[in-house]
Amino acid sequence: MTTRFVSVITVLAAVTATVALAQEKAPPKVSKAEVQKLVGSLKSDKAKLALFCQITKLDIQSDALAQKNQNDPKLQELSQRMADLAAKIGPDYERIIDADMDEASSALVDDLSKSCNVGFKAPQAAPKATKAEVQQLVSSIKSDKEKLADFCTQTKLANQAGALAQKNPKDPKLKELGKQMDDIGEKLGADYQRIVASDLDEASSGLLDNLYKSCK
Repeated sequence: MTTRFVSVITVLAAVTATVALAQEKAPPKVSKAEVQKLVGSLKSDKAKLALFCQITKLDIQSDALAQKNQNDPKLQELSQRMADLAAKIGPDYERIIDADMDEASSALVDDLSKSCNVGFKAPQAAPKATKAEVQQLVSSIKSDKEKLADFCTQTKLANQAGALAQKNPKDPKLKELGKQMDDIGEKLGADYQRIVASDLDEASSGLLDNLYKSCK
């Protein structure tokens, strides 16, 4: 998926109740030594470890809810609770846990999560959609002027959201744009939402990219 439309898909997939559009900016990197130091400090402080385990539990709950319904209003509440708990642990924790880690560093945090005994679950791969499914979706949108108009409006909003996120990931307008895109996605239907959020090969993403270009 290397075409321009992929950037739109990325923005759309990132819009959840927590408005995770900050993914447009690459997170800072941290060393394994920093992660080891953090994990060691959490293990040696029962109060901080308890907070970390609460975050882990809430994260698992959030992931389960998001898989059922990415628009569940409880997601924002869980996200805020996790942010509040992270703030209590301290700025070093917040900086390191949100940073770009290598596999060895991530494994250290995962192992600490598993020690909480709250049901750690590995991330799941994005579902795949066939080229035939994408072709059918594109044809259905092209043949329906109302759906095509909605599709073009959504891609326009996604571009606006991406530009805003690059300037300020906390811009309050992002939440409003995300809600508008979610509403349009629901109008376009469940098949549209499933296919756009799925793992597409280059040929399939090219079909969507061409549809996107037709909006101009």
